[in-house]
Amino acid sequence: MRKYFDHRLGKNVITIDIGEKAVSGENVYIGTVLGSCVSVVLYDPDIMIGGMNHFQRAYPLDSNHSGDRAGYYGCYAIPLLLNDMKAHGCERKRLKAKIFGGSCKHSCGENPGIMNVGAGNVSFALDFLEKSGIPILTKDVGGSSGRRIYFDVKKFSVLVKKLDGRSDLFLDRRKVD
Repeated sequence: MRKYFDHRLGKNVITIDIGEKAVSGENVYIGTVLGSCVSVVLYDPDIMIGGMNHFQRAYPLDSNHSGDRAGYYGCYAIPLLLNDMKAHGCERKRLKAKIFGGSCKHSCGENPGIMNVGAGNVSFALDFLEKSGIPILTKDVGGSSGRRIYFDVKKFSVLVKKLDGRSDLFLDRRKVD
């Protein structure tokens, strides 16, 4: 995780990578780049604190995974984010969620031999949040393009930039409120 000032966005950005999470009540963006990975964005509107994670798979492929890599897996990453939100004063009953990512660049639906990790990640996140009673306000998931996302903590909006996969060319840029 690193923090820097982005002149184009006009504020500080906390960038997270796979397996990381960030929670803040500051006027910052939390950003990451997603392919088949998924980010869950949580927000407590009463105290204006938000958080975001970035996980690679819903579950570990085997039981020999290291504890320091727990955030790589949705089954740990979402509870870790919830615990961090709670430590910042958030209450689960007030939380709202947004979900991003889960793309598949290799025509997953057309080729049954290709495992669609992204779809599995999205399905896991949706199911987990539903069972936890956390409403999902919006999602931007699936497709064949990666995404660069910036979560504006104070506004609970997310800027989504679709990537074409060959370069950092933005195919689409929009806010998801």
